[in-house]
Amino acid sequence: MNWDVFISHATEDKALVAEPLARALKNAGLSVWYDQFEIRLGDRLGRAINNGLSKSRFGIVILSPAFFKKHWTKLELDGLAQREEGGRKVILPVWYNVTKDEVRAESLLLADRVAVKWSDGLHAVVEAILAVVNPQYESFDENKLVGSLLRIKKYTYFLWKDLVTHASDEACFSTKIKDSTLRKIMPDLELLTVGTGLKHETKISPFDDRSEELVHEISITETTPVFWRIVNKAIQIAQN
Repeated sequence: MNWDVFISHATEDKALVAEPLARALKNAGLSVWYDQFEIRLGDRLGRAINNGLSKSRFGIVILSPAFFKKHWTKLELDGLAQREEGGRKVILPVWYNVTKDEVRAESLLLADRVAVKWSDGLHAVVEAILAVVNPQYESFDENKLVGSLLRIKKYTYFLWKDLVTHASDEACFSTKIKDSTLRKIMPDLELLTVGTGLKHETKISPFDDRSEELVHEISITETTPVFWRIVNKAIQIAQN
């Protein structure tokens, strides 16, 4: 198998669901077949999708009103269902803006299958998927996330200052840190990314005039209430 998971979704659900889910799973260490990751200019669409369907261990299907209206997504679902012959579990349903009655009206088999709801939050969806795809996965808990945030505080005063002075759910902030520091905190940034549903990006800036070390700019956006609960806990611990 070339990929851990294949993500089947309607185009209408790409920006709000498929894209953040694909990136969160990739950050968690899974190999993900997602069209924007795998399909390139000149590729034959049908062949590329069939390759992903046949060479992925599991298929995540984002069930939504748009999903059930599309011919292409139903073909992908049929392809994944064929691989479940013999009792093997392949299909992992994620419900997005649908009720059990709506799913039942489209498919009795899917309605009877345990699913995870997008409304529970990105971190909950990622945890549910990882628990199946990687049974050795340890579920994220708040103490682990607080520990990551305190380690980030230890190495990056300016990033911590940005975090605690922009405490709103809509906050966007960035700071520059040295390359050596980035290597120390990257595992904790990845942990927070998946565990709280936030996004972070890094890009290389010019050399630091003082040290001749490369400097990276870290930007964190799309923060969640979960993240700020973790921040507030970390602040309380740090102040004691």
